[in-house]
Amino acid sequence: MKDLSSIVAKFKVQGTIEEIKPLGAGLINDTYKVNTKEADAPDYVLQRINHAIFQNVEMLQSNISAVTNHIRKKLTEAGESDIDRKVLSFLETEEGKTYWFDGDSYWRVMVFIPRAKTYETVNPEYSNYAGEAFGNFQAMLADIPETLGETIPDFHNMEFRLKQLHEAVAKDAAGRVAEVKYYLDEIEKEFQTFQGPVYHVLGNHDMDSISKEDFLQHTSNHGDADKKTYYSFICNDIKFIVLDANHNLDGTPYDRGSFDWTKAFIPKDQVLWLQEELKEKDKPVVIFIHQLLDRFSDIGKALCVSNADEIVSLLEANGNILAVFQGHHHAGHYSFRNNIHYWTMKGMIEGSLPENNSFAVIEIDKDLNIYIEGFYNCKNKEMKHNR
Repeated sequence: MKDLSSIVAKFKVQGTIEEIKPLGAGLINDTYKVNTKEADAPDYVLQRINHAIFQNVEMLQSNISAVTNHIRKKLTEAGESDIDRKVLSFLETEEGKTYWFDGDSYWRVMVFIPRAKTYETVNPEYSNYAGEAFGNFQAMLADIPETLGETIPDFHNMEFRLKQLHEAVAKDAAGRVAEVKYYLDEIEKEFQTFQGPVYHVLGNHDMDSISKEDFLQHTSNHGDADKKTYYSFICNDIKFIVLDANHNLDGTPYDRGSFDWTKAFIPKDQVLWLQEELKEKDKPVVIFIHQLLDRFSDIGKALCVSNADEIVSLLEANGNILAVFQGHHHAGHYSFRNNIHYWTMKGMIEGSLPENNSFAVIEIDKDLNIYIEGFYNCKNKEMKHNR
């Protein structure tokens, strides 16, 4: 064990070192609490920098100095009090550096912030605090004049990370794809026992671990809709249209987790198909889609199809759309515009089952009024036909 006191002495500390002991449960750097004897002297934190990870320590510490100096300046200009509790203070050596190399390891010392707590596990309340703090941190750095160095190559390179994700999914080292297919087969076997035609509406979670093609090969729709992700069928003289918005903004399909669920999109070929389906106006129409189309409402836009306004314009121009049935938003939702009901079913993935299950039976009467009989967390609802 190195003489930690002699390492601390390389930095411009105040007070007399009384005790040095391990601090926290960090996994990257070795961290120690340095206690001083004098009441008016601060305590310190000593860290051995993991040189295997941070191979350019000069750049690392230069980045830290630029960031902490900028934040300290911003806090001072804002008239903040107790600034030393809000930004780290690193000590310099006699050579003016914020690190010291002992021939084997790199070390740094910062002022210990008293009356602070570190939580090894978090709950929603602490996650919210962390999010606010990180947001403030990012906002204060928005106008930092210095150009920071890249201490770990590709660490924040999202294209590189996405490539790694695709490679990991393709490799499937944990066997998740096979497991998902097994559960899908079990669910489909039960689903197909229904004494009537069955259909599927694809959602983003269906492609978390498998492809659309995988999903289609392990499920079956009735009749001509089989092996299709968007389709239409007629039942009791009502036309039902199922849409698929599980596409990236460039039109490529969601595939094995390689998508941003806030960026749903209906490609041009499907839009053209929908236009053809809506040309005939002799039947009432019901739409099914996973992501939301009612961007015009008070719902969060990240939950909606990116080109929802275009789709809604087509629906409203048809004049015979009774309702749009949607999912995706776990809390459920309802809106109404131009005689079209937009009903979002409450999710069944929040909380334990079966008490947090959610499903419904929907009936449409001869006057085209819609009655939703909900079960568990799904509430009953009547949607009157106003034409």
